[in-house]
Amino acid sequence: MHEEFTQLAKVETTAKYYKEVIEPKYAASGLDKEVFVAQWLKDNKASLVKAHAFDLDRASTALAVKDCKAAELERARAESKRLQHQAETFETNFKAAHSSWKEAEHMAEGWKNDYHAARKEAEQVGPLNDRINELENEITRLKAMLFDAMYNGSKAA
Repeated sequence: MHEEFTQLAKVETTAKYYKEVIEPKYAASGLDKEVFVAQWLKDNKASLVKAHAFDLDRASTALAVKDCKAAELERARAESKRLQHQAETFETNFKAAHSSWKEAEHMAEGWKNDYHAARKEAEQVGPLNDRINELENEITRLKAMLFDAMYNGSKAA
C-alpha cells in the first residue's frame, strides 16, 4: 500500500512514517484508497509544506556543508602543495649543506695534515737552527780573528 499511496498522493514518505502514521489512519478511516489519499492530502497540506520546506532547508544545509568541505579540501590541497614544495626545498638545501659540510670536512682534514707536516718540519728544523747558529757564531769568531790578524799584522808591518 505504501507504493500505491506514494503514486496516488505524489508525495514521498519514509516507510517508517507510512507504517506508523498513515497506515493506521487509513485502516481506521474505512475510506476508499483514492478518497483517503485526497482527504489525507487536504488535512496534511500545511504539514507537507512544512516538511517540504524542512527538506529544502536540510538539502540547502547539506549543500552548504559540501561547499564548505570542498573549500576546505581545496585549502588542504593548496597547503599540501605548499608543504610539499617546502619539503623539496628543505631537501635541496639540506643536500647542498651536506655537500658543503663534506667539502669543509675534507678541507679541514687537509689543513690538519698540513699542520702535522709543518710541525714535523719544525721539529726537524729546530736542530738545524741550532747548528746554523753554531756555524754563524764560528764564522763571526773567525772573522774577528781574521780582522785581528789583519789589524795586528798591519801594525806590525
